[in-house]
Amino acid sequence: MSLGALTDLLESISPEAAREFGLMNQLFFQDKGSAAVKARTFLELVINKVLEFEKDNNNMPSIVYAKLVDKISYLVAEGFVGQDIQLAMNSVRKIGNKAAHDGSDITYPDVFSAHKNAHSVAVWFLELYSTQHFEAPEYEEPKPQSDLNATEIESMVKSYLKENGLIRDQKTEATDKEINQEEISILNKDLPKGESYLIRELKRLQESSKEAVESAGSFSYYKDYLHVKRGPQAQVEKMLERKLDQQGSNLLYICGSVGDGKSHLLAYLRSHRPELIKEYTIINDATESYSPEMNAMETLVKALEGFKDQNLSTSNQKVILAINMGVLHNFVYDSNNAEFKELASFIENSGLFTPELTPYFASEHFDLVSFGDYHPYELTAEGPTSDFYSELMNKIFMKSEKNPFYLAHQEDLESGVYTIAHYNYELLQNEQIQKSILDLVIEIIIKYKLVISARTYLNFIVDIIMPDHPVSIVKMDEYDVLDNMTPNLLFNREDRSVLLKWFHKISPLNRIRSKEIDELIVALHSLHNKQEVIKEYIRDDVANHWFLKFWEGNEQVDHHAFNKISDAIILTAHLQNKDFYDKTRDQDYKLYTHRLYGFNAKDTDSIREIYNETKSVIYQWKGTPKEEYIYISPVHEKYRLAQRMKLSPNIKHIKMQSGEKLEIFKDRINIAFEIGGSVHHLEIDYTLFHLFRRVLDGYRPNRQDEEEMVHFIEFIEKLMRSGEKKDQLLIHYITDNKIFYLSKDEFSGYSFTGGNM
Repeated sequence: MSLGALTDLLESISPEAAREFGLMNQLFFQDKGSAAVKARTFLELVINKVLEFEKDNNNMPSIVYAKLVDKISYLVAEGFVGQDIQLAMNSVRKIGNKAAHDGSDITYPDVFSAHKNAHSVAVWFLELYSTQHFEAPEYEEPKPQSDLNATEIESMVKSYLKENGLIRDQKTEATDKEINQEEISILNKDLPKGESYLIRELKRLQESSKEAVESAGSFSYYKDYLHVKRGPQAQVEKMLERKLDQQGSNLLYICGSVGDGKSHLLAYLRSHRPELIKEYTIINDATESYSPEMNAMETLVKALEGFKDQNLSTSNQKVILAINMGVLHNFVYDSNNAEFKELASFIENSGLFTPELTPYFASEHFDLVSFGDYHPYELTAEGPTSDFYSELMNKIFMKSEKNPFYLAHQEDLESGVYTIAHYNYELLQNEQIQKSILDLVIEIIIKYKLVISARTYLNFIVDIIMPDHPVSIVKMDEYDVLDNMTPNLLFNREDRSVLLKWFHKISPLNRIRSKEIDELIVALHSLHNKQEVIKEYIRDDVANHWFLKFWEGNEQVDHHAFNKISDAIILTAHLQNKDFYDKTRDQDYKLYTHRLYGFNAKDTDSIREIYNETKSVIYQWKGTPKEEYIYISPVHEKYRLAQRMKLSPNIKHIKMQSGEKLEIFKDRINIAFEIGGSVHHLEIDYTLFHLFRRVLDGYRPNRQDEEEMVHFIEFIEKLMRSGEKKDQLLIHYITDNKIFYLSKDEFSGYSFTGGNM
C-alpha cells in the first residue's frame, strides 16, 4: 500500500489528520523542520479523534484539554496503546516540539524518525477505527523529488555525518611494506553507487558464504589474510621438517573434532609449505569411501597398506591423515584390523584416549598431533586470554591498508554510505570493547563447554556488527539505533545463533542484580544532569550522543522507554567501561578460572583452597554433626546416625604445566581424596564449582541439584563406603543436642559412650 493510499484511508475517518499526514510527506525533502511539525500535528489530531470516538468513557472529559503528553499517558493507562505505539507517539511528539522551537535543529534522523513513527500511528489508528478492509502495509520511505539527484543526497548524508561527529578519525596504522596493487587487489570496487562495500565484505564472513567452506585443496587470498598460526600448525610443520628427505614410511595423524581447523591447516600447507608435503598423500576425510564396493573403514585400510605390520620396514609410503578422534578409535580397536598392531601400539603408547595430555607424539614410522589438547584460549594468573580469537578480531578491525574490511569502511565513508553496521564497526575498533567481548566468548566456552570454530566465531562477529536489514543511519530513529547497536545485538538477539543464545544467558541484565547496576539505575532516575551520569559510565563520544538524545530539552522519558534506555546504557557500559565490567561480571567464574590456572600450574595455595572447599562442601551436602563426621541416615525427628570419614588429599596425579601463559592444559579441575586405602577422583567443571560456591554460602541442595550432579553424588557415596561405620557409629540425639558413640572394642565387643555435644 502506497503512502497515497494510506492517506486516502485516513481521509475517510479524519480529513484534518489526512491533510497533515500528506503535507508531512510533501515537505520531507523541502523543509525538515516543517515536516516534523506536521507529523506532530497529525499525531495530536489522531489522538483527539480517538478521544472523540471514546467519549462515553467516564474519565474522558477531563483529559480532552490536557497536554499531548498527558493524553498519550491516558491512552496507555486505559489500554488503547501498547508499548511500541507509546514509544512512536512520544518520539513524534518530542521531535515536533523540537522543530516548533527551532526548525533548523532538525536533522535527517529526526525527520526520518518522525515520518516512520507517524506511519506506525496511522496504521494503529486505521486498525482500530477503519470500517474498510485494511491490511497493515510495510513502512515506505518518502521519495525525493526528481530534481534531487543521488549526488545531492550523498552530499546531505556526508554533511550530516560530519556535523554530528559520526565520521570518526580513522588514522591508518603504518604497515611494514607497500602492497603491490598490480599483484593483488584487496578491495574490488565494482559495486553500484550507494551500495555498501563494508556490508559486502562482512557477508563473506558469514557461515552461509561460500568463503566459509573449508577445503584442504584451496587457500584463497581472503583465507590467507584471515589465517592465524596456532600451536597444532607449528607442531605439524616441525614434524614434517624433521622427516624432510628421510627414507622410509611415515604416517602423520592430525586428530581432532569436526570444525577445529584440520582442513584449513592442510590447505595452508599446500599453499605455503608445499616442500614439506611433496612426498605425502593427503587424506582429509577418513569417513569417505572411494569405491561403491567398499565402506569407509575398508577404504582406509586400503589407503594405509604400507603401514601394515609386514610392510612397515620396507615401505616408503608417506601419508598425512586428518581424522576425527572417534573414527581413529574405531579403526585402531577394530578386531578386523589385526594387521596394524604396530600402529595400534603407537596409539596406545601415546595416551591419546586417556585423560593425560597428548598434544603430540612421535616414533620412527608414526607421528601424531592432536587438536584436542590445544584450546582456543590460554590460561594466565590474571584470567584466560585468547591469542587466536584476538588475532582474528584484529584482522577485521585494525586500521591498516592491508585490511579489506577497513578499506571497505573507508570507501563507504567517502561515498556517504553509513549504516548502523558502520557505526558498530567503529565501536568494535575500541580495544576495551574487543577485550570484553573476547573475555565473554571464553567465558561461554568454559561455562557451557561450547566448541567455537573459526568460521562460527567470524559469523558471530558479523552478527554483532550487522543487523538483518541494515539501512542508512539517517533513516533510523533513536530507538532503532538503540536496538541495533552492538551491545543489544550481542546480548538481546538470542534467536540469531546458538552462540548469541548463550550471550543472552550471561548478560548482566539476566544475572542477579549487582550493587553497581542498581547505583547506575538510581542515578539515571534521580539526577537531573543525565549528561554527567552517562559520561561517567560511557566512554565513547558517539554512544554518548545517541543516549543523550533521549533527554534533549530536559524531556521526561516514560517508564517503558526508560527501561529500554537504561538497559542499553548498562550493556554498553559493561563492554566499554573496564571498572564497571570487572564489577558486574560473574565473580564465581572469575574465581574458577583463577583456580583452574592454579591447578594446572600446580600452585600450592590454589590447590589447598580447592581441596579445603571441596571437603567442606562434601560434609555440608550430607550434613555433619562435628568435624570429620558425616551423616549416613536421613533426617529423623529424634536422632541421626553419622560415621567418621577422614579425607586425605591426594595430589600425585597433578602435573605442573610451566609458563606464565599456559597453552596446553586440562580445562577442568581434577582432585582426588584417599580414604581407607582407596583413591577417588572428582572432576570439577564450572557448573559444579558454581554450585560449591552456593553451598559454601549457605545454600541447601535440593533433589534437582542431586539429579543434575549425579557424578558428584556418586563420588560422595564412594567416599562414604570407605568410612569407619563398621568400627564406630555416632548417634546424634537432635532434640537433646547430645552425641553418643557406639564403638567396636579390641575384644569384638561394643562400647556405648558420650552424652555431651
